[in-house]
Amino acid sequence: MTNSDNFEQNILKHAILDREEFLDMYNPWQTEQGKEVIRNYTNIIHEQSTDNDVNKENFSWLTVEDDFKKEFLTGNRDKKVGIPANVDFALPNHVKGDIDYSNLFICLTNPNIQVEDKYLAESQYK
Repeated sequence: MTNSDNFEQNILKHAILDREEFLDMYNPWQTEQGKEVIRNYTNIIHEQSTDNDVNKENFSWLTVEDDFKKEFLTGNRDKKVGIPANVDFALPNHVKGDIDYSNLFICLTNPNIQVEDKYLAESQYK
């Protein structure tokens, strides 16, 4: 048995080959917290009240993950940090390609929306 065979066996031993199992394990939108974020967004868009204190001023897709919430949303969000307001309201990305035959997933938090714009007014930052 070659090193290559050992490597493949080790990788396959830990692989998740079932799409539903993979999504159940890694899709934050299937959790109760994820569903609550989606409900809040829908209610805000339709100008309905939310079940909690979330409104269009403090809504963020980043609340789907506790780590994002701690890093980006709690405490004093200093304007000097330069987090554009559109990061909070940007729509989440979907999987592109065939999830059943994928070997690699690149997971980014709202890519391409936090592009620095030199001409934005300071009011555009939270």
